[in-house]
Amino acid sequence: MTPIGVPCDWLKRMVESGQVSETVAPLNESNMTPEFIGAVPLMTQKEIDDLAANYLSIDRDSRIRGDWDSGIPMEGRIFDQFSSDHISDQACSIKGEYRFGIGIDHGSDAGSQVAILVAVDISDPKDVFVYVLDEYIAGAETAEVHARGIMRMIERNNLSINQITRWTGDRAHGGTRFGGKMSNKILMSGFAHVLGYPQGKLPFYIRTAFKPRFSVYYTCQAIHERMVKKQFQIFPKCKTLIKSLKHWALKSNGGLDTMSEHKHTIDGMRYAIMPLIDQAYKLPTASKIQLRR
Repeated sequence: MTPIGVPCDWLKRMVESGQVSETVAPLNESNMTPEFIGAVPLMTQKEIDDLAANYLSIDRDSRIRGDWDSGIPMEGRIFDQFSSDHISDQACSIKGEYRFGIGIDHGSDAGSQVAILVAVDISDPKDVFVYVLDEYIAGAETAEVHARGIMRMIERNNLSINQITRWTGDRAHGGTRFGGKMSNKILMSGFAHVLGYPQGKLPFYIRTAFKPRFSVYYTCQAIHERMVKKQFQIFPKCKTLIKSLKHWALKSNGGLDTMSEHKHTIDGMRYAIMPLIDQAYKLPTASKIQLRR
């Protein structure tokens, strides 16, 4: 086993007390070389280093060396493979089956109500490419204000609501004593008012994000792999999200900082991308959305 993704302190204590035996097999060139004369390594050090880059910094040392702890300092970046190479305004080319998604994170503080627009080229299931096209950033406003802002984001990317394959929003935000309550249902009512539809007749549905235990870790790992494989591109106009990708860091105990100011845009991005690239978050078989070809 590799102690990642879940708390393993209980097992570490059992090992230290002698209740459970431990065998550690670091992934290195020596351990990957068969024990006969003239044998060559099954993996070179470069191949091992390339494999290590696919893992999040939070568990890289555990996966490669078998460490119980990551050894990453508290300022360690989570998306440490994200760089300027991933930032480009080069237009994406639609090669085949192409889907658009919007991920929404609810909040009432400044910059905490977020919508992220993404495009995913799934023409080759083994080579899925993710484009992050645009962002909508706001604070405590009415549902109508948010709806208009998101519509402007869609339109400035030469799209229509009929082309959005999947809308995914966070669980309801209760707001503060000063207001700011927001949910998918409230936002849909705002869209209905702005677009002139009767309540309940909106031609799309904002689905609640699938958030099983450890989903933040799992989805960040999936997006990180796209970055390492050069299958991730973000447009320069996503200024807040780019800042978040550059600065979202680990907590002092090595865990993911789920209370960081950078999490709002990260969450919106995760909600937008994951239903389009992972079967666990797969699209519903029945949908009210009619794609325009």
